[in-house]
Amino acid sequence: MHHPFGVPFFTRRFDHLIRPAPLDGFVSEFVFLKGIINGTGDEGRGTQKGSQRTLSVVKRRRTLPAEKEARGMLVRRWQRLGVGLLVLLAGCAKFPPQPGVGVSRDRLIITLTYAAPLDPRYFYFIALDDDGNQLTGPMPSLTIPWGNGWAALPRQADLDPNTGKPRQGPNLSYFVEIRVSAPGVGQALVYRVTNPTLENYRQESLGAPLELTFLQNNQVRVTLDMRQLWANPTPIPDRIEMNFISVDELRLNPNDNTPRQGFDGLGISGNEFVSIPLTSNQTFPTSPAFNPEPTTAGDARIDALDLVDWRVQVIRAP
Repeated sequence: MHHPFGVPFFTRRFDHLIRPAPLDGFVSEFVFLKGIINGTGDEGRGTQKGSQRTLSVVKRRRTLPAEKEARGMLVRRWQRLGVGLLVLLAGCAKFPPQPGVGVSRDRLIITLTYAAPLDPRYFYFIALDDDGNQLTGPMPSLTIPWGNGWAALPRQADLDPNTGKPRQGPNLSYFVEIRVSAPGVGQALVYRVTNPTLENYRQESLGAPLELTFLQNNQVRVTLDMRQLWANPTPIPDRIEMNFISVDELRLNPNDNTPRQGFDGLGISGNEFVSIPLTSNQTFPTSPAFNPEPTTAGDARIDALDLVDWRVQVIRAP
């Protein structure tokens, strides 16, 4: 098959409310300590800032340098002791769970299961399109042009001159790259695509997601803060198109027209992206009938790339 228009592609819509989903606890607590106990060795006068202790000298006799230094050392010793006790007490305190600074309660929780453990040799992506057009969405690049090495991209000529966006076919707005270092071990990074066109492709890193967890060696869960993708005051879109693309290699040679063999994505052909509404708490797919992905292994040549189950949980703040 080739992209974007040589082979039919499909999109599935999920609009049925299933159930409210509880918000996972997320705690980010920071304790900042400043110097509490302050002192001075200034000619017979003490201080009471943060301490009831004073240093005094009778009849304002001249303070010898060695004596002044000794007093300063004593003050600093009490300061260190006081701050150390405060840190110890703060470490034992209990605080109610709260979202971390800058973290919203609007979440996307994506769980992916493969036919075999995720392999460090391969590449795994959660791809999103937020252009508001359900006829466009993320697709794997299976032949030349290779797009960004794993995802098909629209050409500049395919863009609607009125909107600057493609009318149909492949498109990419954000993605999460899961990097596996060993079975059950890895990290993830979130990217924004600032220019999705084949001729002028650009992307920028948004940092790590809220969570990456390997539930099993062949199952991974990624939790995204929606506000990491759509920072205030940008509104969260009503829906997005998603695909879960895995490839055996990144193809960047424009002269290599050998069709890709090792890959998977939603659907038999890999290009059946799904349309997910974000307006309320829901879990997708809502039923097997709305899942374009075969639930048994075999539609991909490599088991470690073969997606056999996926779940997207949408959590919106009340």
